[in-house]
Amino acid sequence: IQNFSAYHMPPSLAKPHEQRFGIGTVGSGAQWHGHGPGFCEVLHGTKHWALVEPPTQPKCERKFVSRHWFEYLSTPWREDPTKPKLWEC
Repeated sequence: IQNFSAYHMPPSLAKPHEQRFGIGTVGSGAQWHGHGPGFCEVLHGTKHWALVEPPTQPKCERKFVSRHWFEYLSTPWREDPTKPKLWEC
């Protein structure tokens, strides 16, 4: 990435923390997972976020990318009144 050395993390997040850098293609993404507070940003492109309240974690097969869950399994989740609300942005 050009000029990546010119990037400066926001001051409130400059304290010691774990850093990760990811690159993905269209439709790739992390499977459902949980963690504590975090800061994420997109340097190029777009990201689809989906959140549910802990400890709920939708089931998905590890052999599929996250897009599979959204294309084939998210509608039944949204329509099931026993499931927690799915927050998307």
